[in-house]
Amino acid sequence: TVADADQESSMTSEGSNTSNHSVFDAAGLMEEFDGDKDMLTRMLEIFQRDCDERLPRLRAAVEAEDAAAVTAEAHAFKGGVGNFFATASFQTAQILESMGHNGDVTQAGPVLAKLESEMTELISALVGLTED
Repeated sequence: TVADADQESSMTSEGSNTSNHSVFDAAGLMEEFDGDKDMLTRMLEIFQRDCDERLPRLRAAVEAEDAAAVTAEAHAFKGGVGNFFATASFQTAQILESMGHNGDVTQAGPVLAKLESEMTELISALVGLTED
């Protein structure tokens, strides 16, 4: 789950740290937060709680093929990941949101799985950044 990213970050190897730079723009993020890791940590905690609440709702909406709910939840995810300069997750959430807007979420399952994976990577990378 997304909440388990804290534990996973402690197991991050040097090789996977290199890939964290592709998960989000660390330099842009730190500039946005004026280098304030305490503020970033607080924002990350809020983001994690939000993800833990929204992800099951998004999953349920996809399973129920509820296009309106997929649109709303994907839009919220898009805003959340955008705060952390996470381009890939932002684009994946945008795809889900567009599917919902188009009223066809029958193929949203694999996109949701990709978003879930990206969210785990993102949170793990962000936790790693705040712990440095």
